[in-house]
Amino acid sequence: MRKITRRHWIAGATASVAVPAFMSSLVLAAGPTIKMPDLYADNGTLSKTALDLKGKEVTFQGFMAPPLKPDSKFFVLTTEPMAVCPFCAAIEEWPEDIVVIYTKRVIDELPFDLRIQTSGKLDLGEWIDPATGFVSKVRLLEAEYRGVPTVTQGGPRTFQF
Repeated sequence: MRKITRRHWIAGATASVAVPAFMSSLVLAAGPTIKMPDLYADNGTLSKTALDLKGKEVTFQGFMAPPLKPDSKFFVLTTEPMAVCPFCAAIEEWPEDIVVIYTKRVIDELPFDLRIQTSGKLDLGEWIDPATGFVSKVRLLEAEYRGVPTVTQGGPRTFQF
C-alpha cells in the first residue's frame, strides 16, 4: 500500500477545489458566448449575428452596473466596470455597450468590478419596461449569472453565486 505524503494531499486538495470551480463556470454557458460590440453593424443597426441569435440562448460576459433599486429582477451588464448607476450619470457618460439582463430571481448586487457571465434568451428591438419606463434595445430574458473564475497574484480566486 502506497503512503500518502503531504505533497499528494496538497495536490489532491487543490484539484478538488479547482476542478469543481472550473466545471461550474462551464455549466452556465448554455449558448454561444458573444461580445456586446458584435450585436451592432457599423451603421448602428443590429448585426446579422444578433438577428440570427434572436430568441436563442446566448452568453455574455461583463460587469454588473449598480442596480436601480433593491429587490430588482434586472440589471445592466456593461463591458467596463461602472462604480455608479449608469442611469444616474450624465448622458455623455452613458456606456455604449450595455445589455439589460432580466433574471429569474431577485438579483444579489455584486461588486461593480467583478467580471460575471450571464446566459439567457436574447430579445431584440426597442422595448419600454412597463414597471420602470426603462428603454432597451437588447435584453436577455430568464437569465442566470455567476462570477467568472479569475486568477490573482496569490493564485486562483473563484466566485460562485
